[in-house]
Amino acid sequence: MAKLTPWIRAAFVAGLGLYLLGVLLQTTLAGWALFASPGEDFEPHRLMGYLVHLGGIGVVLLGLLSRPGRPLLWWIIGFGVVVFFQPLLPVLRVDMPYVAALHPVLAIVAFGLGLRIWSETSGWLMKFGRAES
Repeated sequence: MAKLTPWIRAAFVAGLGLYLLGVLLQTTLAGWALFASPGEDFEPHRLMGYLVHLGGIGVVLLGLLSRPGRPLLWWIIGFGVVVFFQPLLPVLRVDMPYVAALHPVLAIVAFGLGLRIWSETSGWLMKFGRAES
């Protein structure tokens, strides 16, 4: 496993970067549905959300396998909890609209946690490049 750790770490940082870009695209798609095409549905936002959600879970799994150290491990676990529950909230819009309203709030929290983790781990890519040369 130790020989795979640099590869897992590089995949984690790259995947996390893609996840963050996906969240930005999600926000743009939601804004498009609200403002650029009033009355249109959120289908593009919803479909992209499934991809971002599954990608986020994959990123969390890579993060757990990357041997991050205890403090960073807790950040990754917290990120995983938010990433898991955030896309499930819109289902509650009829029964518990106040809970469903937290969907965009948790997207902001997930993005912030992702940025925090990425800032801590982006140096892993630098070390990966030097270790491979």
